[in-house]
Amino acid sequence: SSFRAFCRRQEIDFAAPTGTDVAAFLMSYLFDDEAFDELAHLDMSTLPPARSGTSVASVASALSSARIALGLPALPPHDQVQVRRAVQAARRLAPAYARQNESVPYSPLDLVPWLPVGGDYAAMRDRCLFAVRATICMRPSAPLRILRSSVVHVEDLLERPIVRFRVSRTKSSAAAAVAFDSNYVEFLPPDTPVAHDNLTVDDICPARLLLRLRDFWHSVSDIEHDSLFARASDLSRPLSDDFASKIITTLLGRAGFPSMTAHSLRAAANQYLNNLGVPPQEIEIRGNWKSSSNSVRVVHYTTFRYVSTNFAAAVLDPRVRDQAAEQARRRLYGPQGPFPSTDVSRSDQSSGPPTLARPTASSSEPSMSDEETSLATSSRAVPVVLRPRRDRGEGRGGPTSE
Repeated sequence: SSFRAFCRRQEIDFAAPTGTDVAAFLMSYLFDDEAFDELAHLDMSTLPPARSGTSVASVASALSSARIALGLPALPPHDQVQVRRAVQAARRLAPAYARQNESVPYSPLDLVPWLPVGGDYAAMRDRCLFAVRATICMRPSAPLRILRSSVVHVEDLLERPIVRFRVSRTKSSAAAAVAFDSNYVEFLPPDTPVAHDNLTVDDICPARLLLRLRDFWHSVSDIEHDSLFARASDLSRPLSDDFASKIITTLLGRAGFPSMTAHSLRAAANQYLNNLGVPPQEIEIRGNWKSSSNSVRVVHYTTFRYVSTNFAAAVLDPRVRDQAAEQARRRLYGPQGPFPSTDVSRSDQSSGPPTLARPTASSSEPSMSDEETSLATSSRAVPVVLRPRRDRGEGRGGPTSE
């Protein structure tokens, strides 16, 4: 509708705009200037951007999708180049402000004590919305597309109990031109501690909550939609994207993170899994990112760049170097190699270097293998683990800690 109004003002054929016309519209959107009609009229020194370049990119993408939906032809290649250049210029002129960078980061566990209590539909709905999103890094509106009729309790290929479901109209399914996407959530172990006095494991388990909501809807009649999430005051109305986002932002506000958005839960879950050492390939598969090398996940969703390794100790503590040399010797020659052992993990605890990885709850010391020394969870060790050099084509990597 905004582009239609722009075309009327500038007397442009809405069905056949040029690349220059679309670029001018994007610049007018960026600077919120209805009178702006040509790129040459832009005075960057006196006209500050009113929106971010990321918003301009979203508008350009939405405009292209809308034209396709209306059956209008796509812009010619040379016009598309002009539009891409306008988007790139907008990103340079008005880079997006990462609002999370000035806030204290959080993990999904920080929100558990603030979850709503009770067995009513609204409380179960809100807990389920949080648990499912946090577990598999879902986008804010993705749970609303879960088809209620597809929720089923099954066993996976490893005979583990899971709850599987289908999701309609996701970003990846639209890109692949398929009707549905699929995913699943697991059950929490029954002995999982819960940081809430009035909630049990079943009250925060994503799999159990999905089954509870499904069973709740079995008792409701005369409902036409196939959604799990609806307004408590009117079950015939599925939740809107804004309503679902409001549930999460309200939860974040109660937990002490009022500046965080609903989308930040996806970033927080990714950051937390990344810090726990979960393989990136698994995070991308469950979170519906395209590939293990997806730069969007690495750059945009790992906002705070926190990792478990203490870089200061890794760079400045000479014992870390000695440990790396010992591990390299073990890989080359085995545990009984030709050189004397310099295993620093057996050094005195009081004089040991600072711990690189975050401590674990377990006090037991893992055994040492020939392939690599598992030092990340030892209270007396410097947890730097060197991996064998990868063959070309397997991707680049460096020392990691587990």
